[in-house]
Amino acid sequence: MKRFKVVVLLFVAFIGMFLFVRTSQANDLDGSKSLTEKVEAGLRDQVAAAGVDTYIVYLKAQADLSPAYAISDWNARGEFVYNALRDTAVSSQANLLRYLDRQVSRGAVASYESHFIVNAIFVTSDVKTLDAIARRSDVASVGATRTYTVPEPSYLETSGSIEAIEWGVDRIGAPQIWADFGTQGEGIVVANIDTGVDYTHPALVNQYRGASTGSHDYNFYDPAGVCGGGVCDNNDHGTHTMGTMVGDDGGSNQIGVAPGATWIAAKGCESSSCSSASLLSSAEWVLAPCAFGDAPGSASCDPAQRPNLVNNSWGGGGGDPWYQASVDAWQAAGIVPIFSAGNSGPSSGTIGTPGDYCNVVAVGATDINDNIASFSSRGPGSFAACQDKPDVSAPGANVRSSIAGGGYANFSGTSMAAPHTAGCTALLLSIEPGLTYTDIYDLLTATADDLGAAGFDYNFGYGRINCYAAALNLTPDFRLQANPSAVDICQTADPFAQFNIDVLSVAGFTDPVTLSSNPVGSFGTNPVTPPGSSSFTVDTSGYPGPGVFNVSINGSSTTGVKAIGVSANLFTARPGAAALVSPANGETDVSVRPTFSWTPGPQASTYEFAIATAPNIGSVIHYVQGLTTPSYTLPGSVTLDPTTTYYWTVRTNNPCGRQISAVSSFTTRAQVCSTPALTIPDGTGFASDSVTFSPSGSITDLDVYIDTTHSWVGDLAFQLEHVDTGTKVVLINRPGVPTSTYGCSSDDIRAIINDEGADGAVETTCNAGPALSGELVGGDPANTSLLSAFDGESFGGTWRLSVKDFVSADGGVVNEWCLIGATN
Repeated sequence: MKRFKVVVLLFVAFIGMFLFVRTSQANDLDGSKSLTEKVEAGLRDQVAAAGVDTYIVYLKAQADLSPAYAISDWNARGEFVYNALRDTAVSSQANLLRYLDRQVSRGAVASYESHFIVNAIFVTSDVKTLDAIARRSDVASVGATRTYTVPEPSYLETSGSIEAIEWGVDRIGAPQIWADFGTQGEGIVVANIDTGVDYTHPALVNQYRGASTGSHDYNFYDPAGVCGGGVCDNNDHGTHTMGTMVGDDGGSNQIGVAPGATWIAAKGCESSSCSSASLLSSAEWVLAPCAFGDAPGSASCDPAQRPNLVNNSWGGGGGDPWYQASVDAWQAAGIVPIFSAGNSGPSSGTIGTPGDYCNVVAVGATDINDNIASFSSRGPGSFAACQDKPDVSAPGANVRSSIAGGGYANFSGTSMAAPHTAGCTALLLSIEPGLTYTDIYDLLTATADDLGAAGFDYNFGYGRINCYAAALNLTPDFRLQANPSAVDICQTADPFAQFNIDVLSVAGFTDPVTLSSNPVGSFGTNPVTPPGSSSFTVDTSGYPGPGVFNVSINGSSTTGVKAIGVSANLFTARPGAAALVSPANGETDVSVRPTFSWTPGPQASTYEFAIATAPNIGSVIHYVQGLTTPSYTLPGSVTLDPTTTYYWTVRTNNPCGRQISAVSSFTTRAQVCSTPALTIPDGTGFASDSVTFSPSGSITDLDVYIDTTHSWVGDLAFQLEHVDTGTKVVLINRPGVPTSTYGCSSDDIRAIINDEGADGAVETTCNAGPALSGELVGGDPANTSLLSAFDGESFGGTWRLSVKDFVSADGGVVNEWCLIGATN
């Protein structure tokens, strides 16, 4: 990466070694198209004026979270999302973080902070570093930091007397749910991202999850350290919104919609303002709460501790997608996101971000007379895909709830409306824990009291929520779930496949469910009273394997029939041995980074692979199991030695047994390496390293391995020369230029230049990191006979690798280079 670019109009061959010249178009740093597209308008001038300022770098790589929606187990689902996000961030940010470390040592970067939920890095630097980062191919965009607000409370008239149950709680029908459904939110964990919570408040202390554990671990997070190592609310706002969700002091202060739920909280708002850094850290903590004082991503963080829903009574101007990835991650993990619509009414088009996102519940505010509050933000929303905002409205004017210090106060705002909706969501989830965000949204919008124009309108949304009506709309029913849904069996040893069938209750459904199957099997318990389960066993002997045996499980009750499918993979004998294909037995001149392949043995389910230095597979250097495809490439952490004979084998497995293949051997080709730690001059001159060794035959094939640490490899050119013969070739010549002005912007090279390279060409390769890796065809343009120039020459004598950096602002080092030769 470049802290700034010196425009190169002509590449001059250095020391007469480079054989051709390339031109580059001039590109003004401030007006380049790539900068204009990637950097938020005005940000570059802002950083330049400040000298050093903070901004957010968003990377292109995004985790695929879609498989999470098929995971029914709560803990497994959260773990999948958390790991997918962290793994993507770790792998995609590695090169950029190394660059930032170097820039820190140079004084160009003051600090940086990595995040995983949105795959972004907060960077505090000069403008030259910003420019260099923006030009990287792995960077999607660079944006300004944000400060959002929790609206200052509007103190309206205080009621002359205390209502045992506050008017908003009663208006949405919560007490009727408590009475008729027998739940006040028990078993549900709610969270808020707000100004903190006074956990000692009489109306909140018993509902605090930390009260039952005696610990703040996994229950409170203060990313900015405002509370000085404790739990606090320095604003009242967070205590007030939490009170509306769950507050009840056991006496005359029934202020919460779901007082049976438990709560946790993240202090994403330092006071009345909320920094983007604290909001993102809070989003990560909500996804996987951590031990008290530990930051998100720490070893203690546990997605199993996450809440079922999160209330967000904060926001800002509309149309800003910066928090979208956080909302997407919550949803993938099964967390329902609820946001206030904003207090910018009565003008139209004033819905705030993130309330204007398509996959959140955005809530406007009503008063005690069911009028829309004058301050409540109005639609349409800013995003074309979901301009119908707000989604619903709820009580939000003159709402009495808890404040820090043990007291109570009346606040007004959509900040007060959102927690009414969050509390309602907790009640619905308590009735039916399997409800998804989509289920909740549909229930709230379908059953809301239509108070404005008929149907949806930009004031009330679909209407003021009616939680009792939503609960009544939860038709009591049942659901079926299999665990596991697929099994492997050895049919000849035991033809019976076994499953566990869960019969889940929806909305308190308890009518017996009669189970049946096709083909016919036997159930341990039948019928089953929900919630309950039954073992299921089916005899597969009438369906000769091998193959897949599918079964339909049906459940029948007063609400109708439901069906799910299960399957058994049938095996009838232990697997046949694999036939090892490549490298072939006895093959020589094999690459030190080979790909192994074999022909699957009959009925093989999985494979084990082992490679060793002894014929009996003794001295194993690498072993892996659970492979499902008949090929394997050694990981980068495993390097084979040159001119060494190795032995490898594959074991096939299935439930009937396993079988090991014959042992195959191969010998790696000759290789001579140098580890010069050669400094690459930064934009001036060139550097070279030579190695001399005794001849070992005539070259029939030559590959070259290069390991280089350098930002923005599009700056570099490498040449190999056999000094004894004068033969020289340009291996790498500013990859990506002139297709792009500055070439490949990613960092580092760890690649083999190989005329038969199977991983592409140097000129057109630009990975996120290392930029050049695998086995690549060298030359510009790619030349599949480039290294054949050395064929027939002695694999010995003196060889020289030369390198030049054509653009200033970043140095680098050649760590290692190797000649890998096949000879006769």
